[in-house]
Amino acid sequence: MSFRRRLALLSAAAVALIVVGSAAAVYLIVRQQLHDDVAGQLRTRATIHAARGFANIRQLRPLEGAGVPEPPTLPRLISEQGRVLAARYPKLEYPVTPAALEVAGGARRSSLEDIRFGDGRFKVLTVSAGRSRALQLAQSLADTDDTLDRLLVVLIGVTAAGILAAPLVGLLVAGGALRPVRRLTRAAEDIARAGDLEYRIEVVGRDELASLAASYNAMLDRLAGLVETVELARAAQRQLVADASHELRTPLTSLRANVELLALAPGDASARDELVADILQQLDGLTALVSQLIELAREDLREPTRAVVALDEVVRESLAEMGRNYPQVEFASELEPTEVLGARESLARAVGNLLDNAAKWSAPGGVVEVSLREGVVRVRDHGPGIDEADLPHVFERFYRGVRARDRPGSGLGLAIVAQAVTSHGGEVRAERAEGGGTVLTARFPPPAPAGS
Repeated sequence: MSFRRRLALLSAAAVALIVVGSAAAVYLIVRQQLHDDVAGQLRTRATIHAARGFANIRQLRPLEGAGVPEPPTLPRLISEQGRVLAARYPKLEYPVTPAALEVAGGARRSSLEDIRFGDGRFKVLTVSAGRSRALQLAQSLADTDDTLDRLLVVLIGVTAAGILAAPLVGLLVAGGALRPVRRLTRAAEDIARAGDLEYRIEVVGRDELASLAASYNAMLDRLAGLVETVELARAAQRQLVADASHELRTPLTSLRANVELLALAPGDASARDELVADILQQLDGLTALVSQLIELAREDLREPTRAVVALDEVVRESLAEMGRNYPQVEFASELEPTEVLGARESLARAVGNLLDNAAKWSAPGGVVEVSLREGVVRVRDHGPGIDEADLPHVFERFYRGVRARDRPGSGLGLAIVAQAVTSHGGEVRAERAEGGGTVLTARFPPPAPAGS
């Protein structure tokens, strides 16, 4: 069964129940009101009889003089034994009930009952009329029952019509309620068929369906962003593969040429030693290039576990390692305690590459100044500096400035720095230093407060 049919059936059932319930409520309320009216009339007449005196009940005349139209209320006095002491209409003897005897005996002040008498039903009011006797008034319920019977016929007709109309109402309700859902469905089908993630559904109103449409649009926005990210990642991968192929081709060609020369070289030991040294140097460079490519690929694919990291400790560890690798360079540091949210291994790689770059461009006996303040790592060398034309490109993959092209390296070190810092929500910057040299800065955001 379709959702529309289920909704139509539920709506029809709800309408039918409401119609039946409303009819029953109307009938019961009117019935109670009519019976209350009869009881009120009986109490009014009982009050008038009491004012005239119960002793003269044999001579009671009709009550038109009291301003009250009098239907036949069959007034009479009864004793506590149930004997009729006096009656307005002696021939109409309706039954004396146990409740009436209790009123006559003083056990109750009054009673109101529905009893059958002859061919009809009567409402009988019994009130105390002094010691050991009671006054009874009985009024026929024939008019009341006729009114209720006519009302019942009308309500049955209305209920039947409502039940018959309930399915149509259910279909109309289901159609109106599902119209926005059908619009959402058509939109989803159009998007699935055409692949157009730019399409958006018009949000009308503020109800649940409007909220659903807004959520659907938000999902499309997120999906379009993910698709764009995937496309950018694929483009970056293709570019990385192309750049890596280009960068690997040159050292591999040179290495092949040297190996061939080594195989064809004469028995000159010095020439062989020179070729072997050149080959080893090229192998070292090739190994470094492959290692850096692997690091870049890992940074692209990795979703590191983030934790609060003491960045000043990471910088100190990197400084100790650089001191061992570059004993001819002096590292002057000024670090303040700093915490960031990130992956320690990635942060260590970024800081290490910043220091390694500065050390490579420093002359023997040169000083590399390192500072950490307010989440900013600042590394300054006193080398030849970076040309203005090269500054915007130093963090690009495989980019090497004019001065760097005659030096060993692959142009990936600072690209790894930029990738690591950006993945932590930070930013990197390169600028020329006053008096010569280069200043590289990496800015990291502070960790979010606990509970945010």
